[in-house]
Amino acid sequence: MLRATRKPAIWAMQKTRRLGRCPLSYISLLMLVASMHAQPAPDRSGSNPLKQFSDSLQRVIARVVPALVQIEVSGYHRSDDKRSENRLISKGQSQGSGVIFDADGYIVTNAHVVEGAKRIHVLLDEKSSDSLSRWDKKQHIERFDAKLIAKFEEVDLAILKIDAKGLPTLPMANSDKVRQGQVVLAIGSPEGFKNSVSFGLISGVSRQSDADSPVVYLQTDAAINAGSSGGALVDVNGNLVGITTFMMTEGGGSEGLGFALPSRLVHLIYEELRRQGRVPHVGIGATIQGVTPLMAKGLQLPRDRGLIVADLTAGGPAEKAGLQVQDVIFALNDNVVDVLPQFAISLYDKRPGDYVKLGVLRGSRHLTLDIPLVDGSEEDDDPLDAIDTENNLAPKLGIVCASLNHRIRLGTSQTRSSSGVMVVGKMAQGELDTGLVVGDIVHSVNGVAVTGVEVLHSLQERFKSGDAVALQVERRGRLKYLAFEVE
Repeated sequence: MLRATRKPAIWAMQKTRRLGRCPLSYISLLMLVASMHAQPAPDRSGSNPLKQFSDSLQRVIARVVPALVQIEVSGYHRSDDKRSENRLISKGQSQGSGVIFDADGYIVTNAHVVEGAKRIHVLLDEKSSDSLSRWDKKQHIERFDAKLIAKFEEVDLAILKIDAKGLPTLPMANSDKVRQGQVVLAIGSPEGFKNSVSFGLISGVSRQSDADSPVVYLQTDAAINAGSSGGALVDVNGNLVGITTFMMTEGGGSEGLGFALPSRLVHLIYEELRRQGRVPHVGIGATIQGVTPLMAKGLQLPRDRGLIVADLTAGGPAEKAGLQVQDVIFALNDNVVDVLPQFAISLYDKRPGDYVKLGVLRGSRHLTLDIPLVDGSEEDDDPLDAIDTENNLAPKLGIVCASLNHRIRLGTSQTRSSSGVMVVGKMAQGELDTGLVVGDIVHSVNGVAVTGVEVLHSLQERFKSGDAVALQVERRGRLKYLAFEVE
């Protein structure tokens, strides 16, 4: 989660003084003062449209806030780049936001909010006194231990559960009907300031952070800062239109580029996670990308939009059905598909064995292919997601490691041995500079074979200050030794 850059108070005062030196003639100043005094007395009849608008927003906020929570997480946080040889793991605390989806204590937040969590706490804040809910009458913060029920990192959603009943929830808007320019409110806990409200517009719909990402977002200029992740984006009726997820920033704070997962997608994923604990991932045995104008020009494609088949699984359903690399997909089940998220969302409610009908362009030819869906779930290619970080620490070596098994080896090249431990992360404050990098496989310590994490734990406990240690390491398929002295 990005952190906001704090502007010191002196900066604000200096800026105010500079603005105070803007050229303004004496006569203009008199005219301005006169016009201010000429303003009619405030309308106390209730017909002031600005006051009515303000009052309506206050009523909406009072209804929405009881269904929002603050989330505190303690655990191990990892750097974002999975491919970095020095990917760092650090222990600490972080904060986020969440939305109550079910009165029995089910809460939705972003998966990255609870990534690496060892303990999760949910805070229900003091509620407005005019509500009839028994929760609203409690005039203090309720603090709960929360359990992670399930998460779906592809869409960045997670479900938490707390032991509570009768909680308030929010009505769900149809995000497909959200339009550019629509007024929205973003409510969350930026920098730990619980139930902070920001006001703005929908800047855009169906935004993609990456052309090859299967996820679309609502873009808003309502302020979103570190700690807002997992909060609510609501319309002027208090209906949930999205879950605030990330911001784009150069300075670290909100710059009016905030993004939220649309409520329709959130509800769909939530239902699947509640029902099965996972989101079924079906596919056709093909790698599909979005077509760009440059790609279309370079490959001389028949159109500069749609989806292109980049790869096929040998013997998979798409290949058997006749799909070919460089085919352009323009329709799925008779519905036009121009971007990857349209294709992905259409498959979320499908099951293995179902068929999809693809409209395909191959040069100037129009083809229709019926392709069966198969289970497209793959083992996670990030070994950190397959282990318990706490139990896989080797603190004296400054690493997080995992015993080699099928899942850990998945996605790596053929290893020289079936035993050993893989370095999957480096502690941000490791005790030794061992020379190990992420992806290394430790096969022995001072000539003693390392068959698993337990053996490595036992060997490192013997290290004393001044000891010489030589590790036999496999790196990119080649064996080498790393030697260092224990400090």
